[in-house]
Amino acid sequence: IPIWSAMSDGIDEGCGYKAIKTFHPMGGHSSSKWLRDEAWLDINMLQSGHGGGRDVPVWKMIEEDYKLTPTRPTLDGEPNYEDHPVSPWPTWDPSNGYFTDYDVRKQLYRSVFAGGCGVTYGHHSIWQMITHRRAPITFPLIFDYKIAMQRPGASQVKYLKILMESRPY
Repeated sequence: IPIWSAMSDGIDEGCGYKAIKTFHPMGGHSSSKWLRDEAWLDINMLQSGHGGGRDVPVWKMIEEDYKLTPTRPTLDGEPNYEDHPVSPWPTWDPSNGYFTDYDVRKQLYRSVFAGGCGVTYGHHSIWQMITHRRAPITFPLIFDYKIAMQRPGASQVKYLKILMESRPY
């Protein structure tokens, strides 16, 4: 049994039911690039990410996934994160700045309006759980994840959910 199938079977066995599964790819890609033919994959996940600038064309990534067979829902599992440096690799240019709540909202709405089955919100200081006890990664703006939880984008993403749920499925 290939490793992915064995892991999938183990997850289902541990859950006691068939869990919905996806795979988190590297930035700028979809899981469909590598795993499109895997029977265990239920949802394609893409990472529109942090490295392609402020206006990554996520709608094109979602469109490409929907052209594939088998057709699966696509989730933008890692759009840009609030307060993450814009395009920090291989060397960050501080003049690029940081993603703002506006940048985050744009990408969240673009992902869902392009047909994505969902999207996630992230914050650069929260994913790494920054505190005074942990060394930060990649130029954070905020050095306490609890403070980062109060950033504007964190409270604004609910409006996308409210809008989508206000319409018939």
